[in-house]
Amino acid sequence: MYSRAIKRLLLSLIPEPSSVLLLGCRKGELIGYLKPERCTGVDPSEKVIAEAKKNYPEFEFFAGRLELIDLKDKFDYIIIT
Repeated sequence: MYSRAIKRLLLSLIPEPSSVLLLGCRKGELIGYLKPERCTGVDPSEKVIAEAKKNYPEFEFFAGRLELIDLKDKFDYIIIT
């Protein structure tokens, strides 16, 4: 769970609409708070990625290590959690 202070800080730094790459996205809680136009989430746990896909089907999620995932898109912001 992210603290309110961290959420407020990220909202002040990342305007809408933005594209975001979220490393360590877990179930997508932060994605829902930021409301990006486009988002890709990466997490090593297939279980939490399944939840993230269920919670935010409009975004793209990958289970695994980042260095093994072929991302061709560019992002306005990268968040590592």
